[in-house]
Amino acid sequence: MKHKVSFFAILAMALGPIAFAYDFSAVAPSGQTLYYKIVNGGAQVTSQNDDYFNYTTFTTGDLTIPSSVTYNGITYSVTSIGNNAFECCALTSVTIPNSVINIGDGAFNRCYGLASVTIPNSVTSIGSHAFTWCTDLTSVTIPNSVTSIGFNPFSWCDSLTSITVDNGNTVYDSRNNCNAIIETASNTLIAGCRNTEIPNSVTSIHNVAFVGCWDLTSMTIPNSVTSIGFAAFWGCGLTSLTIPNSVISIGDYAFFSCIRLTSVTIPNSVTSIGLNPFTSCDSLTSITVDNGNTVYDSHNNCNAIIETASNTLIAGCQNTVIPNSVTSIGSEAFSGCSGLTSLTIPNSVTSIGSKAFSGCSGLTSLAIPNSVTSIGDSVFYGCHGLTSLTIPNSVTGIGDFAFYECYNLAEVICQATTPPSLGEGAFYSILPSCTLTVPCGSEQAYQASDWGRYFSTIQCEEVGIGDVAWEGIDLNLQGSALTIHGATGEPVAVTDLMGRCRYSARATEPTHVALPSAGVYFVRIGDRPARKVVAVR
Repeated sequence: MKHKVSFFAILAMALGPIAFAYDFSAVAPSGQTLYYKIVNGGAQVTSQNDDYFNYTTFTTGDLTIPSSVTYNGITYSVTSIGNNAFECCALTSVTIPNSVINIGDGAFNRCYGLASVTIPNSVTSIGSHAFTWCTDLTSVTIPNSVTSIGFNPFSWCDSLTSITVDNGNTVYDSRNNCNAIIETASNTLIAGCRNTEIPNSVTSIHNVAFVGCWDLTSMTIPNSVTSIGFAAFWGCGLTSLTIPNSVISIGDYAFFSCIRLTSVTIPNSVTSIGLNPFTSCDSLTSITVDNGNTVYDSHNNCNAIIETASNTLIAGCQNTVIPNSVTSIGSEAFSGCSGLTSLTIPNSVTSIGSKAFSGCSGLTSLAIPNSVTSIGDSVFYGCHGLTSLTIPNSVTGIGDFAFYECYNLAEVICQATTPPSLGEGAFYSILPSCTLTVPCGSEQAYQASDWGRYFSTIQCEEVGIGDVAWEGIDLNLQGSALTIHGATGEPVAVTDLMGRCRYSARATEPTHVALPSAGVYFVRIGDRPARKVVAVR
């Protein structure tokens, strides 16, 4: 409790004086003090002040909201419950009077202990997330009077097992005892729970319809459904999923943080997929696109979704093997994939989109190929496991917060002679001990650039690829994998700093050399002078 008091005190100082949001207060029939605004001739129940988490009094227990309240000799009908009026209050039950017409956005948000609420037949609108995180709530009935419902008002109510819409409602229904709220005219399911059975007449699963249904472990989506909305199943406990061949579109983050999901198949019918619908699906090991799909594919059994026309990988998992034909890694393609420990990016890739590997905390090293020219915003944000990194000389720009919170980086090798441009906070929060290795002769340029803000130790090595190639022979180093082109039949020898032979053979086309560890090596081809390369893992 002391920590909480300290937190609120600090936040209060940061926000400044309390801004009172109410016109008057009065004691409710159940004994709690409630706060009211006068709105359109009626009284709206509101919070004590406007500042988020800056309440001085939290309403607790079993609450009965009065139907009317008197102030300065005038009696006002209680007509609405304002946005966030009871946010984080320790309520256990609420009785709402028949005078109330509107329940605002987030009105009972995070009332974790709220187990019972009766919505009267006077209410016409329920705001977005009105009962979000009411984790003790088990059942709810939507009365006939309700004609407007915002984004899933019962998101993250993981104990909810029963949702019923009264039969006389002309806008919404819960047909076939489906335990869900369906918008009748559009056949759109807008809110469900762990016991929902989607009727065959439903054509769309709306945005955030099942968000936070942790105990929803399986779901049959009928062939009538053509679209799955934004974050529709965010945080659900689904272990497997069959998307029917009727679905045409899958929205952004549709299955975000379904951490039990292990495999998924995208049917032929899908022609539109938003930002990685499987972001933060930690257990996902298999992604397959049906062969007949004309817009997307997963060729070479790559365990990824590739947009065929653009050769862009838009969603991957911990078992993804990127095909050589892929030219771009899309935004958030691997975001939150904590099970991804290593990945080979082929030379065909020229761009890496924003947040492509953000939150890949299990990734320990990564070789960016010489084909990549830019690294987008927040690409490696939160990759705590990265200890070493090589940026090839082809990269000319690095986006905002690209390596933010990569605080275990011990060494960054940048092979460009001219320092690539850095976005805001590109290496923010890396340790002061992290060293930057650059081509000899360019140390001062890096020190004088934005790179000097992040790296106090800048050293030089002949780390480039292009600058160590002989005429007619090309060396390509990705991490610790060395590839030699153009030396067919000539003797190749690789030694370490101690003079120990690490590779010796006659070159083929190409010659692949797996260097045993990070470090400096000397490459000799025929009687040419030795060249130095620096390998990383």
